[in-house]
Amino acid sequence: MATIIILILLVLYIVFAFHRSRKRIKNGCCGGGGPVFRDSVQTDQYAIHEQYHIHGMHCESCAASIEHRLNQMQDTAALVNLQKEVVDVYSNHPLNKEELFQAIQALGYEAYE
Repeated sequence: MATIIILILLVLYIVFAFHRSRKRIKNGCCGGGGPVFRDSVQTDQYAIHEQYHIHGMHCESCAASIEHRLNQMQDTAALVNLQKEVVDVYSNHPLNKEELFQAIQALGYEAYE
């Protein structure tokens, strides 16, 4: 009986471990390999600057993917600070926070003010 319980607990542990690491595997995080290329942006040309917190980043690859996605948005520039877990967003028009947060969440991270 004890062996069955131990096996069930081991299977549950493996299932939960796989579930937690699935996001990392899907997004190429933490072990994606190769050099990480960060977008270069000019922030002095933007009138609006806002900062948001990001939860779930583990490495430079995570930060680079968020930067790249936000920099693809029209008239928007983003710089991610992995150590502080924040993103500085620059724009010349009022920022749509919901759109920014959804773009970050689509990558598998949590964004908040």
